[in-house]
Amino acid sequence: MHWFFKGTVAVLATLYPFAVYFGLQYFAPRIIAACLFALLLLRLFIVRKALLKSAKTLLVPVVLAVMMAALVTMTGAADQLTLMPVIVTAGFFFAFAYTLFFPPSLVEVLARLQEPNLPKEGVVYTRKVTMAWCVFFIVNGSISFYTHLKGDMQLWTFYNGFLAYIFIAAFAGVEWLIRQRVKSGQQTKRD
Repeated sequence: MHWFFKGTVAVLATLYPFAVYFGLQYFAPRIIAACLFALLLLRLFIVRKALLKSAKTLLVPVVLAVMMAALVTMTGAADQLTLMPVIVTAGFFFAFAYTLFFPPSLVEVLARLQEPNLPKEGVVYTRKVTMAWCVFFIVNGSISFYTHLKGDMQLWTFYNGFLAYIFIAAFAGVEWLIRQRVKSGQQTKRD
């Protein structure tokens, strides 16, 4: 039952752009932000132990989102609701970039959860992947910010509620394929 609860909260957080798009047609921004604030606090409560054990910096985007939702709840400014994807993406950027200056890199930390004895080549590779994610977050955040500035809710919802997730999945998929090639190349060198 615990996994169902965690999954439900994660799905609801993912549907944020659609909730904003449809919610603003019927509710005040303050009500949408208050619901988001409650959902994000719940999400923070659920993930905090796991992240504190392994990847503390990933708490940054969640905490920033909670703070932004609290701000919108207090101000009631509808345009601030569309800044949330920008804030969260910036949080991910800083979480990943921080670990480039204060190793181990975030991708290395996550990789060591599956492979505790990560070889030196793996450490170098995970650092490069962390850098690539940083570039991705800059591009994604810039596009999200553009959709915010444009003020077109359909464009904002389409990008932030659909295309951004497609791009994230595609980026992760391509990285997974590259990782398989790198691993097989390293295996061949050892044999």
